Amino acid sequence: MDPEGGQDGDKKRKLGDTNIAEDEANSVMDSVDALEVAAEALGVSIPKDLQRTKILKDVETQTESTGPRSKYSDYQVGILSSAYDLCSRPTDKQRRDLGAAINLNVKQIKTWFQNRRQRQRGVYQEAENDHLKRENNNLAEDIHWGRVRSKMFEVENEGLRAELNRKKSKLEDLQRTTASLLQSYRDQYDAEH
Repeated sequence: MDPEGGQDGDKKRKLGDTNIAEDEANSVMDSVDALEVAAEALGVSIPKDLQRTKILKDVETQTESTGPRSKYSDYQVGILSSAYDLCSRPTDKQRRDLGAAINLNVKQIKTWFQNRRQRQRGVYQEAENDHLKRENNNLAEDIHWGRVRSKMFEVENEGLRAELNRKKSKLEDLQRTTASLLQSYRDQYDAEH
């Protein structure tokens, strides 16, 4: 009938809804546990503490070649990342099996793992550099406050030295006065006897 709301339009809408539901069901069925695929390709067991992630399985696992570089699909990257979590240095056989599982050649697998290890080293070095910078800043701050305390002690020492010199001067005055009084007392005693 009428394409804008008649019976045919209702059928199309219902069909469209069914197609959407079927697509969602197919996408759920096409999702795989990346860790299981990687573990199977590497021939290793999955440690219990690794986080599992579901990824959509590509219908076509072809890489897009853009000149000398290849762009890997989300599926391939998901499997490679899970494989790296299981084993950061796969053997030649593991690389071949992994490549067969995700449609990549051994050189691409080897290069991806080398790049991932290099990025990981960069992350570790950056974290270590940040830690060393914090330690260096703490030491610089300690040195600064040590210098401030040293300057305060120097000022305090100067004040104490000045006080000591005043007291020495007073003591010398007292000693001279005592010596003078004693001499005067002797002279008087001698004059009387």
